[in-house]
Amino acid sequence: MPAEPDPRLNRLFPSMARSVLAAAPAEWSRAVYKVEATPGCSSTSLTYDTADGRIGRTADLDDEVVMTLINLVGEDDAGFDIELTVRPDGDYEAAVSIREDTGLVAKDRGYFSILDPGHRPPPYRGSEPDETGPRDPSEAGDPDEVGRLIREYLSRVYAIFGKRLRTDEERPDSPADIRRHLDALERRTGVTLPADLRAAYEQAWGLDYRAFYPWSWLPPDWLDGALTNMREVIGWWPGWKLGWKEVVCDASPPGAVRRVKCHPAWIPFCDGPDQSYLAVDMSPGPEGRPGQVILVGRSWGDGAEYVADSVTTLIRNQLAALDRGDFDADVQEMTLSLHGEQFEFGRAEAAREWRGQAADLARDDITPELQRMLIWQGKRVDLEMLRDAPMLRELLVHSTVCDLAPLRDLPLESLQLKTARTDLTPLAGHPTLRVIALETTLAEPIDLAPLRTMPAIDGLDLSKAGVTGLDAIAELDGLRYLALNPDQWRELHERIGGLHRLPPLAAAHIAPAPSDDVVRHEEAVEWAGRLPGGDRPQVLRYTGRAER
Repeated sequence: MPAEPDPRLNRLFPSMARSVLAAAPAEWSRAVYKVEATPGCSSTSLTYDTADGRIGRTADLDDEVVMTLINLVGEDDAGFDIELTVRPDGDYEAAVSIREDTGLVAKDRGYFSILDPGHRPPPYRGSEPDETGPRDPSEAGDPDEVGRLIREYLSRVYAIFGKRLRTDEERPDSPADIRRHLDALERRTGVTLPADLRAAYEQAWGLDYRAFYPWSWLPPDWLDGALTNMREVIGWWPGWKLGWKEVVCDASPPGAVRRVKCHPAWIPFCDGPDQSYLAVDMSPGPEGRPGQVILVGRSWGDGAEYVADSVTTLIRNQLAALDRGDFDADVQEMTLSLHGEQFEFGRAEAAREWRGQAADLARDDITPELQRMLIWQGKRVDLEMLRDAPMLRELLVHSTVCDLAPLRDLPLESLQLKTARTDLTPLAGHPTLRVIALETTLAEPIDLAPLRTMPAIDGLDLSKAGVTGLDAIAELDGLRYLALNPDQWRELHERIGGLHRLPPLAAAHIAPAPSDDVVRHEEAVEWAGRLPGGDRPQVLRYTGRAER
């Protein structure tokens, strides 16, 4: 969309206002119709102020209006936001703000201000300049053995199918062609491929690639495109609404794989169902080995899953499954499903998480492998049992009263707490806690003073909580995301002498107060202009009158 909205936009407002009038309740004083228009879609919300409070309705927009809103946003545009205020007599005022890489963005019933569009929380950063390398930097694979193992595996699979395996003369690519493709991939990525993967391609690629079902070995000239696709899938940034509180769990064995969503040194060599990939990892964690095989994909939002210490070991495991007879073969489709612990992908991920109602939580559910817990509808959840979960990194808990002392010695990174009463003091000095979201159900406020002693805090959402000591926020040097309600933002502004005194935020959120339904556009514009590094966004206003 250009810097100025298309004239067609102004012509839509009378029709939109008529839709608001048509959907109105019997008695009302004002309606607010909000539209978020982004490439390919638009979303709306409509509320009416009545004597009994604010109520929501759905307006029946004309199809032409909807399509015009969508078409006004180009593929390369961020979009725009509309807040249309309508009175019972038909008078309306429309405020339009154009989205940019930085600036004000309407979302749900509040607004985000994007101040540093390139910043990402730790799980989304990929490589870090101070990464700790593996204790054993040698590759576990054997380039002299892997080609023989693949040939043996394929020969036995083809015997099961009653088919003949291709000969070297029938291979589609020569070793020289394969080396050229692999060399080009290394130059583009700056990543040296493991020797056994190169040997697997040079010695055995093209004999067959279907027998590794449900995985397909990627042709060497497809690797570059697969790498791009994989990074788009697993490195996708969901935006600050969700991304600020993401935590990546540790793979099994712990420390073998870096806890990130995506890494530049992950190179796919097989693709599988539901946009999943087997990849070699050339930047393993301290307990890993270069060239280890990991599983990533759309269904692995928790992070990468460890598969084997090398491509060589992966093929050995496949041969071992044949030796055990641990497989199912479909002769017609020429597919082979292998079974056994090494192929039960997702088993480790399931062991890392528990979610459910507090009444269903038993001590036996707390295991050493547990890393994520989501506990709902609790009256008085006893967190003492969590001491038996030494790897716990993320906790969401609903509990009327909550003693946080048992969390002090856990490697917790994210705490999302809904409670009537709690005290943050037991978490003072916690070294790894970086994300806190609080929601309170009673008027008794939570003192934020202990936040001053938590060095890792980079994200806070206090918009649904009663709190005291908001000025502590200004002392959190690492804070990059902050969500407050309008009253809290005003109080913070007054207590610290201006929001410009906050740490260099990457994004901020003004969310509705618990007693309100929506943040007004004018209020959000004023707020955004006060933020550190923020600019008062350009707002275009239109007025008119719609006839019923």
